[in-house]
Amino acid sequence: LAYSVFTRYVKLWLLNKILESYGQPQKMKQKKSKIFENGEHEIEFQWSKTIGWKKLGGGEVYRIPDILIRKNKKVLAIIDAKYMSGNKELEETSQGQMPDSKIVNQMIIAMDYGKERTHVDLGIVLFADKDTYPVTIEKNDSKKKIHFRKMHPENDIELELEEMKKIIG
Repeated sequence: LAYSVFTRYVKLWLLNKILESYGQPQKMKQKKSKIFENGEHEIEFQWSKTIGWKKLGGGEVYRIPDILIRKNKKVLAIIDAKYMSGNKELEETSQGQMPDSKIVNQMIIAMDYGKERTHVDLGIVLFADKDTYPVTIEKNDSKKKIHFRKMHPENDIELELEEMKKIIG
């Protein structure tokens, strides 16, 4: 229980930092319970989407990335925070080091599965780790990319947020 409470705290801390980076708190207005906007950008916390799979005899299977960012109603990116060290999650491959396949697959499912209108071209995984080395993977013959980065209070948070905003565009 303590882990899940702290993990939720990390995700809410990240939401707060992203909201601050997209406008002063007074400019970001709460639109719905989990959606904040400033007229141009919309930040949604714990966006929930179906992925075209269902439990046998049951309901839809959902993916819930931590944060969805839209600009003028167009989805720009999904962000998933991981309360773990990114470097400990690297696998050695023939192309060098890659993030753990479970984490890669989780983001690919959130980006590519489900109804076409819910597909996303950009995913960002932020590890609560002060030393994670940034890694980017891309889908063949596509503009889809997933960036694996660090977000830790001991790092220069403003610099990391600015880098993330450059990636998002």
